[in-house]
Amino acid sequence: MILEQQTELQPTQIMTDTGAYSDVVFGLFRLLGYRFSPRLADIGGARFWRIDAQADYGELNAIAKQRASMALIGAHWDDMLRLSGSLKLGRVPAIGIMRMLQVGDRPTRLAQALAEFGRVEKTLHMQYLRQKLRSFCMNPADFRSLENPLVD
Repeated sequence: MILEQQTELQPTQIMTDTGAYSDVVFGLFRLLGYRFSPRLADIGGARFWRIDAQADYGELNAIAKQRASMALIGAHWDDMLRLSGSLKLGRVPAIGIMRMLQVGDRPTRLAQALAEFGRVEKTLHMQYLRQKLRSFCMNPADFRSLENPLVD
C-alpha cells in the first residue's frame, strides 16, 4: 500500500479510521518511520501503557496502568528491524505481512513483540490527542462526565 506507491511524495503521517488500527500496525508504522494517526473510536476504553512500573509519568500515572514488555521487544528487536527493512526495501510484500505474523489464529512471538512496541507508540499518540483536546477545549470539565481518559 504506502510502501508500494509509485510517487515522489514521502508521507510522514498516516491517518486512517478506527478499523485499520492494531497495536502491531502502530509498531510497524513507527519502525518504518511513519507516524500512524488513526481516529480512535471508543477511546474511553483505550489502555495507556508504561515502560517502567516505578517511573513517574506525571499526569499519566493514574491512567497508564499496563506495562509494555521491554524484554519481549528486546528479544525480537533484530527481527523487528529486519522485517521493517525488508518491507522498506520491497523485499517482502506488505500485503502478506499480517498473515505471516499469525500461526493459525495465534500471533507469533514477533507479532507479540511488535504489538508491545506498538502499545508504547499508541500511548504516545493518545497522549498527543489528549494534549490537542485540551488546547481546543475552553472547559475540559465538560468532558469529564464521558469517562474519557483523554481528559483529566
